[in-house]
Amino acid sequence: MDCLLHHLDRSDQDEMAIRKDDWPEIDQRITEALAALKPQGFKRAIHSLMRYGPLYGLIALFLVPWAIVATLGIALISRRDADTRFQTKSEDFQSATEKRLNGIDTALVTLRMLVIASQPARMQNQQAADDLLMQAKQNVIPPIPEDAVEQAGESFIDAGGANPGVWQTALRFVSYRSFSNSKQMPPVFSGQPYMIALGSKPDPIIPGAPTFIVIQGPGITHLLDNKAHKNVIFKQVLIQYHGGPTVLDHTFFQDCTFDITTDPKGKDLARAILKSFVPTLTL
Repeated sequence: MDCLLHHLDRSDQDEMAIRKDDWPEIDQRITEALAALKPQGFKRAIHSLMRYGPLYGLIALFLVPWAIVATLGIALISRRDADTRFQTKSEDFQSATEKRLNGIDTALVTLRMLVIASQPARMQNQQAADDLLMQAKQNVIPPIPEDAVEQAGESFIDAGGANPGVWQTALRFVSYRSFSNSKQMPPVFSGQPYMIALGSKPDPIIPGAPTFIVIQGPGITHLLDNKAHKNVIFKQVLIQYHGGPTVLDHTFFQDCTFDITTDPKGKDLARAILKSFVPTLTL
């Protein structure tokens, strides 16, 4: 009997023994079973948060403020760059628009002046020309271009012999040209300056002496007749000419007014001042 029981026990043990070939399959089943027990999807996130919650909290407490600051900084820099680009474009557009508008205004003023000068004998045109010249001096309208001043002024000079009103308007054109010179630097002179009576000899040249003479107004009247002028700058002076002989050699008139006779010599003088920055002529 004992031998029989001993034989049965040994048989059961042999059947329950794990063979070496069975270990791979057992490992695979255990792995599959453990994987099925792990949380998936949203549950996995909750599980991780429960497991590492305190650590995540400390990290977030440190990083979140810096992330907010960095985000705000990036946003501010981007906004500033955008504002700068917008401002630059706006300024460029405004500048270009102003240039175009100024060009249009100048063209309209020029056209109006030339239309007025086409009939200088009309009293309305004389008054309109006087008004335009005054408005240009007061910066109410853009400066009148030099070529328009020259062309319109010469039209009034040609028609001004027998009409005192036309001649006074012609002299206002000459004064406006002198006024325009006040916005420019005087020319560079060379040689010995003088302002002497005709027939006299200039003083001897003094080394290092100025190369020009300045006659500064207002409140000063200068008569050109019977005098020779070289390298002379007249500023805010009333210039008179009554038809006598005179010499102008590089003479600069800056914001001056003029009282000139209407004879041919007077017209030649008016034209010379109207056309030249530094007129030179002998009458």
